Amino acid sequence: MVPLLQEILRTGRVRSVDESSEIPLDSAVTADVGEFLQGLITSRQAKCTLEIGLAYGVSALFICEALEKNGGMRHIAIDPNQSTQWQGIGINNLRLAGFAGLAELHELPAHLALASLESRGTRVEFAFIDGWHTFDYALTDFFHVDRLLSVGGVVVFDDAFFPGVHEVCRYVATNHAYRVIGTTERVADYRPSRRTRVARWAARRSGLARKLLKSKFVVPDENLGFTPDCRCVAFEKLREDTRGWADHHEF
Repeated sequence: MVPLLQEILRTGRVRSVDESSEIPLDSAVTADVGEFLQGLITSRQAKCTLEIGLAYGVSALFICEALEKNGGMRHIAIDPNQSTQWQGIGINNLRLAGFAGLAELHELPAHLALASLESRGTRVEFAFIDGWHTFDYALTDFFHVDRLLSVGGVVVFDDAFFPGVHEVCRYVATNHAYRVIGTTERVADYRPSRRTRVARWAARRSGLARKLLKSKFVVPDENLGFTPDCRCVAFEKLREDTRGWADHHEF
C-alpha cells in the first residue's frame, strides 16, 4: 500500500491541496473494499480502468496501485464536483502518490463524460460505479459503462445496499449478459428476515402469489449472487448486448 494511502486510512483525514488544513475522511472506501477492487484488477490484468466518483481519491489510490503493478497505462476518473465539493483533493492525492501519469480527470457529469469517451473509441477492462445513488443515475452510469467495457471486463457497484443501486444490480443480473463474480460480503452468511422467508415460501407455492409479490421474493438476491446487505457487487461482462428491441425480464 502506498504511504499516502496508509496515512489517510490510519488518520481518517485528508489534507487540503495547500496543506493548510486537515479534513475528516467522510467519503471513502474502506481498506477491505480497496483490497477487493485491487484483487479484481490484478486477476483481470486490467490496463485501462475507470471510476465514477473520485471524491478524496481513496478508491483511485487503490485502483492506481494495482493498475501500475499490471503495467497499465490509464485510469479515468469522472467527478463533476472535484474542484468544488472535494476541493481538488482527490486528483492532488493521486499526484502526490506518484500516479499523475496514470490519472485522467473528467470534471463533467458522468453521462456526458462517458458518452464522450465512447465517441472516441475508449475501452476499459474495469469500472467502479460510485456516483449518484438514485436508480436512474446508477442505471445511466451502467448503460454507458457497458458500452465501454470489454467482454471479460468487470464492473463493480459500490453501496449496493442503497435501494436505487440495489435495484440496478438486480436489473443487470436479470437482463444483461453479466454474472456476479464477487461481493464484499459472503452470500452464505446472509439470513433473511421472517417476513421475507414467509413471502418467499408463498412465492414458491402459489402462482397468484408470484404475480402479486415483488420479483425479489420470486427470485431472491442470493439466487443472483449477492444479498441486500452487500456493499460492493462485482459483475463480469460475458458478451456484448444481443437483446431484442423489446426484451425485458422482471427484476
